[in-house]
Amino acid sequence: MGRKQYCGSSSSESPTEEVVRGGGGEEISIFIRSPNEGTDGEEEEEEEEEEEVDEWRTRVEKRLEVVKKYAMKMACPKRKGLPVDMYNDEEIPAISEMHIEHRPVKAVAIGPYHRGDKVLFTNVDKWRVVRIIAKWYAIDPMGYLTRMKEKEADARMYYSADLSEFNSESFLELLLVDACFILFVISTFEDYADGSWSKGEDGTEYLNLLMDVKVNAKQIKLDLLMLENQIPFFAIEELLKASTNQANFEKNLIESQALLFFDDIYPRRDRDKGIRDVDSPRFHHLLHLFHWSRVPRGKYEFGAASLLFRKTDLTLAIPSATELRQSATRFRKEVSGSFLDITFENCGVMKVCGVVKIPTLHILDYSSTIFHNLVAFEKQYKGSGRCVVAYSACMAHLLQSKEDVKLLRKSGILANTNVNDIDAVNLFASLSEEIGGSLMPDDLHALYSQVTKHHRQWRSRWYGETTLQYCPNLWITISVIGALLLFLLTAVQTVYSVLSYYASLKNK
Repeated sequence: MGRKQYCGSSSSESPTEEVVRGGGGEEISIFIRSPNEGTDGEEEEEEEEEEEVDEWRTRVEKRLEVVKKYAMKMACPKRKGLPVDMYNDEEIPAISEMHIEHRPVKAVAIGPYHRGDKVLFTNVDKWRVVRIIAKWYAIDPMGYLTRMKEKEADARMYYSADLSEFNSESFLELLLVDACFILFVISTFEDYADGSWSKGEDGTEYLNLLMDVKVNAKQIKLDLLMLENQIPFFAIEELLKASTNQANFEKNLIESQALLFFDDIYPRRDRDKGIRDVDSPRFHHLLHLFHWSRVPRGKYEFGAASLLFRKTDLTLAIPSATELRQSATRFRKEVSGSFLDITFENCGVMKVCGVVKIPTLHILDYSSTIFHNLVAFEKQYKGSGRCVVAYSACMAHLLQSKEDVKLLRKSGILANTNVNDIDAVNLFASLSEEIGGSLMPDDLHALYSQVTKHHRQWRSRWYGETTLQYCPNLWITISVIGALLLFLLTAVQTVYSVLSYYASLKNK
């Protein structure tokens, strides 16, 4: 009985039948496919992918074109005349279950977590920025989306949530508009400016957006430094890689411009650090860059002993600022290095005195937001060290009351701002609650050990308590010294008078 064999992959087309005889004399029908039949399926898949990309490109170009058409109808800061169906905010679903502990964003939502928040800069504004950035930096938005599609999985790994609410297109478009907005606000555009931007509709739209950014600059900076309001740093870098003018961009351009953008935010940048330092890491996001620029180099890091053998530091503590005065401990303003580095040293005869050196601290209305997000970042990413955690823990011990705050103000450590003394105490008390039970770096253990050892020395305690009792301020100290000098002079005069009397008796 003859049998049939099919050679090649299945196809919708009819194969060609050829009859041959087998070794036993039976007839075998062999169905042979044409040479092109094996690749028809692959070609169809490629055509479908190209059609999807073309449709995606059309939607992106339509959004940019509609943004351009209505650019002149947008008033600042309130936008009027926008087409309702141009870009519906509901296309990007909000993750409403996210709990924003300290402060919601107010100016701009970056990344997926704050997409449902009411902010000043909407998605429409971001697409306007995309059009400007695309023209300014010679970037093809669709080319950027295509490049980022290959890195979509890496980008999603940066977020703890699964982000299943975002399909591939909406997630990549989110990265596009947010990366363009970040590049727009941190750039000065001076190196790439030409006269055309001050003329015509494009120039007017650019100036309107630039004015909006300048008016809300402080709020934008604070929003961009929230841990849950971030996108991967490489998503911003890919914008420049997608440009046709890459030769005009300096190395570390984005990092340099971002640091300048945040330069007026306290705590200020480490005075010994530069973005071109050989030990600068690959940054995960803007908050990571900001954190790196503020912490001291090579300190407050985790060693093997810190991670493997140490338990939580619930009992780690030092006395308050006013209590440390009882052991002849003074506070001095540090003027170099990081603004988040606290050191201690012994001084004086027999090292009876101690000096705690602390850089000037500016506590402002936004300080709580900055410190809480830096602490949250360090707790999440151990590779960043624990500088802010250690600094906050130390300051929480030093500032226990308004008297402690006044002492540090008098020493020039706490700058005079509109924040009162009790608010400064409450700031570090709230930070202390957040970091309670956390592992602390070896540098903080060493600092606490030095301060505690000095505070317990009987010589330091005697000298400190005597000074506080008899010389509590400068004028009393001067009076005591004057009285001692007068006493010594009186004693010398008395001795001289007695000696003169006995000398006169011997001469008689």
